[in-house]
Amino acid sequence: MFSRPSNRSGVAILSGERILKEAYSRLGISFQFLELPSERALMMANKGDTDGEFQRLAGLEQTYPNLMMISVPIGSVDIVVYTKETEFVVEDWQSLMPYTIGAVRGFKLVKTKTEGMSVEEVSNIKQAFLMLKLGRVDIVVDSISVQCDLKDFDPSGIRILQPPLERHVLYHYLHTRHSALAAKLEAVLTRMKQDGEIQTLQEQAMRDYLEMCRQ
Repeated sequence: MFSRPSNRSGVAILSGERILKEAYSRLGISFQFLELPSERALMMANKGDTDGEFQRLAGLEQTYPNLMMISVPIGSVDIVVYTKETEFVVEDWQSLMPYTIGAVRGFKLVKTKTEGMSVEEVSNIKQAFLMLKLGRVDIVVDSISVQCDLKDFDPSGIRILQPPLERHVLYHYLHTRHSALAAKLEAVLTRMKQDGEIQTLQEQAMRDYLEMCRQ
């Protein structure tokens, strides 16, 4: 069983799920996800209460030493600025300083990068978009993959500023007690990458995600 944040959604989640399911099936292993608040998901994975963490940024083992990163990336995500009326040139994180920022609680990257700025934290992305729509925040910072949640709002009212703030590659993590499995899984994922299967699964996930957004 792998822990994962309960407040995350999007194409990166969908493609990551499919890639891991295919990789583990080749090893004769099935698994389930335990959805938890972001920080708690990490703590439980590090303690060994779950077998690992679904997908996160590189370097997690520096803070959570009982987690091993599988070095083959299973996804990527762009961090972008959502706006309703506020207009400015997105240059870097410091360019957000003058604005009130809506962010999902537990998104560590955003929390770190916006330290010292005016940030309103909420439980999920829909709450953040609602605050943006109502003018309670100037902008929302999150991954581009949550844009499907905009279908619950006026699509002409909220849009993405370009360029993205950052692009991040995502990796799967296992608890250190699974070191033998980690080597086998890495070999499977390496073959899938070389054969183009990871890219194929990601492209299909994107098509399915966009179709879901139109419904």
